[in-house]
Amino acid sequence: MNRHGLTFEKLKLNNMPIRYKLIIHFLLISILPSIGLGLLIGWTVDRRVEQQSNENTMQLIGKVNAALENDVENLQKISYLISFDPGSSLF
Repeated sequence: MNRHGLTFEKLKLNNMPIRYKLIIHFLLISILPSIGLGLLIGWTVDRRVEQQSNENTMQLIGKVNAALENDVENLQKISYLISFDPGSSLF
């Protein structure tokens, strides 16, 4: 047998002591789901933060539009008052 064949035989799970088998299985059973759960939570949080950011931006745009409309309405009222004031025509 060549050298690679011997190395592969040594790494087989069946040839390992029970202690190492248990450690490997424990790591696989505990770490892999934790990594998957962490990735899933990270993806969900990113999506939720983006959604809330978009909602808050739209709400802010709505408030700015309302404030601008109010200012334009006030300017329009002032211009009407000035145009109908007989004293302004003398100016």
